[in-house]
Amino acid sequence: MAHHRPDLLNELLCAIDDPRNDIYLHIDKKSCDDMGPELFKTSFSKLTLLPSISVHWGGYSQVECELNLLSAAISDCHHSYYHLLTGSTYPLRSQDDIHDFFMTNEGSEFINIVEEDYSHRVRYYWFIERIARAGMDTFLGKTRDRFIDFQRFCGIDRFSKYNMECKKGLAYWSITESLAMHLIQNRELIYKMMRHTYCGDEVFVQTIAYNSPFKERICNNSLRMTTWPIEKQYYRPSHSFTLNDIRRILSSDDQFALKFEGDNGLDLIKFIRNVKWNQ
Repeated sequence: MAHHRPDLLNELLCAIDDPRNDIYLHIDKKSCDDMGPELFKTSFSKLTLLPSISVHWGGYSQVECELNLLSAAISDCHHSYYHLLTGSTYPLRSQDDIHDFFMTNEGSEFINIVEEDYSHRVRYYWFIERIARAGMDTFLGKTRDRFIDFQRFCGIDRFSKYNMECKKGLAYWSITESLAMHLIQNRELIYKMMRHTYCGDEVFVQTIAYNSPFKERICNNSLRMTTWPIEKQYYRPSHSFTLNDIRRILSSDDQFALKFEGDNGLDLIKFIRNVKWNQ
């Protein structure tokens, strides 16, 4: 899923351009002309461009886009693993190492699940498809929060009828074809549960997988390195890696990292390619 920074997207495409991979690419309908689909090519991987939809942060359109990608990949041909990436993601390993890792761990579902209770995201109606980022001090933000308070006061719980335990985690994952098919088979259910959910892209895979026979196969590890664990220590604009993260990147056991949208992003990508891949 990509919406900006064609330079980063091209770096990612080059890194995963391998005859063993098929790439399914969605570019946000709201993107600028520099993200035209015709600008992105591969030499070894089959690249499939999906029809663009307008994706809004925090809304169901994010879930819809992910399901569209999964559906396209599943209907195309057999794949051992399905990896959700953004245009500002970059692999921390060579393709040989990544393929070896998933072959060794075949059958495991790499999904992050946090311990905290996030059931409020699915319990109430969040009418936020286009206003998810509204600040608490804005009119839209205050209206949204008052409506949630009203539902809480009334004891509304629209999720209870599904008899499931809500789980939340990082929105990016690597899953087997069996789980990918299970998600698509439950697409109508996912729509009903997540249509008016806050940041459902961090909930739907975790919740469906956890409340299914796939629960026993979940490794609570997304294999994605992010800056989020250290952001509580200081403010980090855009959640992007900086040159100060080189030591952490070198010691990481993860397969992918995000994000590289900062001023030094391309330098870090070059460093990973030249040093990290050859460790």
